[in-house]
Amino acid sequence: MSGRRRDPRYRLAVPWEGSISVLQDVVVERRSGRDIWTISEKPAEVGQTLTLDLTAAGKADVTQVRVAESTPVVVAGGFRYRLRLNVE
Repeated sequence: MSGRRRDPRYRLAVPWEGSISVLQDVVVERRSGRDIWTISEKPAEVGQTLTLDLTAAGKADVTQVRVAESTPVVVAGGFRYRLRLNVE
């Protein structure tokens, strides 16, 4: 029977290429000039472009950043990653 879930309903003639990132919380350690150091539960790829949404005292700031470093660290007995981000 056509139209069942197992049957293809839509197929691209030319496949798209892309990627997806899931939102995650990070802790901002410090900011110096155009660099922002954060602690993350997940690593990031050097050169990857991210959107950093900073919120403090009811004020939001959305910033495009590029990952400059991703270093594993131990924080409070847990394994985390220190990311150095460059503001674009």
